[in-house]
Amino acid sequence: MKWALVAGAMMVPGAAEAADVTFTVHDVTLTATIPAGYCVPVNKDKLIADTLATGDKENITLATLIRCNKAGRAEGPGNDYMLIKTPQNALATRIPRAELLTALGAEFGKAEWQSGATGKAATADAAKGLSDAFSTPVDIQGNIAPRGTDGDCAYLGGTLNVNGGGVSYPIILGGCITSAANKVVAVYTYDDPGRGGGVAGKMRAARNVAMSIKAAP
Repeated sequence: MKWALVAGAMMVPGAAEAADVTFTVHDVTLTATIPAGYCVPVNKDKLIADTLATGDKENITLATLIRCNKAGRAEGPGNDYMLIKTPQNALATRIPRAELLTALGAEFGKAEWQSGATGKAATADAAKGLSDAFSTPVDIQGNIAPRGTDGDCAYLGGTLNVNGGGVSYPIILGGCITSAANKVVAVYTYDDPGRGGGVAGKMRAARNVAMSIKAAP
């Protein structure tokens, strides 16, 4: 969540600018296009990103992208960042996009999702994972809800309020879950409320990155 939870007085230069980021899901190497203005974190920003990733027990974080012009700040690079993930339990899975999205559409239609119970359970798990990763109590309130499916993505979005490490703040999230080269991947984009086109804008941003993911040459 907020990088300032652990950034403290860290001051480091720059971040790695690149056109693409490469990662491997089990036995398939994939690439994603890095959006303009975003960079792969380096130095202390990377250490923070790696610690953040350990807080997610259900997924593997394949890549983290931060704003290039906010890299290396004492307070961290802020809430405008992106995470590319894959579920731990789907590492070896191969599934075409259409088949995955049909299954996710059915899953999103279940009462547990529609009532908000699944989203609340996910935020509770996230809070516990972050508390463990940062060795400080983190509380997350709010809900991430299904926002429908189309031919590209199954979408998630919502607003959360995060409290931890003496910091309290709201954050918005827009996500796209899809299949690329028959591997399950998810892109989650974050920002401050009212920025980046709101939740709908962050879902579009997530979709754009997700649609750029392809098998590495």
